[in-house]
Amino acid sequence: MSNPSSSRIRVVRVFTWILGLLGLLETLSAHPKSSLLWKISGNGLRSPSYLYGTVHSFDNRAFKFAKLAEFHIAQCDAFGMEINMENLGNIDIFGMMKYITMPGDTTLRMLMKPDEYAKLDSFVRDSLHLSLAMFDKIKPMFLMGMEEEMSMSQDSSEFLDMYLMKKAQENHKEIIGIETIEEQIKALDLIPLKEQAKMILEMVEPDTTKEENSTDDLVDIYARGALEALYSFYKKEDLSNIFNAALITDRNHRMASRIDSIMQKKSLFTAVGALHLPGDEGVINLLRKKGYTVTPIWKDD
Repeated sequence: MSNPSSSRIRVVRVFTWILGLLGLLETLSAHPKSSLLWKISGNGLRSPSYLYGTVHSFDNRAFKFAKLAEFHIAQCDAFGMEINMENLGNIDIFGMMKYITMPGDTTLRMLMKPDEYAKLDSFVRDSLHLSLAMFDKIKPMFLMGMEEEMSMSQDSSEFLDMYLMKKAQENHKEIIGIETIEEQIKALDLIPLKEQAKMILEMVEPDTTKEENSTDDLVDIYARGALEALYSFYKKEDLSNIFNAALITDRNHRMASRIDSIMQKKSLFTAVGALHLPGDEGVINLLRKKGYTVTPIWKDD
């Protein structure tokens, strides 16, 4: 799922795709104490730290908790996010190519039928104004991310995660990457190339037999802070164990471990994708298992 993020390798498209399944939950109300913002205390911490579930969006409704987040960012020593976007200008793009190109003689043409390739080529020409042949060796997930970032970059508004980082910078907070770009890329490598190709084709030509849901509905769900609803629906989806482990649970464990380590040295405000927070193997519960008290902070508290 653009300025510095044009060189950033993200999994934004995957998170957006998962959110796109949430329309069936639009009539549910979040628990009064379900929130996007959580306080972390106890376990020897001298001062509290905070955990915030974000979405890569510039819709005003996605900023419902932003002012509350800003207040707590100012109280912490450091601001953590999935990757440190302050350092994106230092990325060795040529060195990264080994991670984003397919092995051996594998090409996009080999991963799909001729008519599917033609449809994807047409889509890429319309969205990126380039021939798909230029990307024939690029792993499908990264081509998906390039298209997502390109489409989002057409709007001059500021994404929520970038907005929060800038607020941290204005308060002279240290910016910390909870993960590295290399780690995110290696996580994607656990998803078979054939499955990646299937996902990008579904983006180009969505299944019309499934109920379509508007972005407006999705942002409303996120703005309610309904983490339980998000996770309940996610568990019902037919997602492979490899997909779930690669993009969610394995990364949750890594995030929780690093947040734990950092918090013991300095107070930390961490902003990561909202889907990483809920569930038995979500960051919230993993931090609780480490001995921390993690409690929701509601907008009206």
